[in-house]
Amino acid sequence: MAGAARRDALFAAGGTGEFFSLAGGEYGEVIKTAVDTCRGKVPIIAGAGGPTRQAIAYAQDAERLGAHGILLLPHYLTEASLKASQRTWKRCANP
Repeated sequence: MAGAARRDALFAAGGTGEFFSLAGGEYGEVIKTAVDTCRGKVPIIAGAGGPTRQAIAYAQDAERLGAHGILLLPHYLTEASLKASQRTWKRCANP
């Protein structure tokens, strides 16, 4: 990619429709492929979110597969208060 802009990270299974559209083990396959392909070149940030239990599972999979961090997205199609969102973030960080 000669002449391309500098890349500081790669978002894998991000939040514009990717991670919550994947079925079963596809999420893990996407994260593993990104980690393996970009090893030593750029950190991988994995998308995570949805219902709290699912967000925790995605975050744990991302960590296990070698992602450098997660982009934890808020609940979709619900109105959650700031306190409810903070509880979810804490539960994902410390399951």
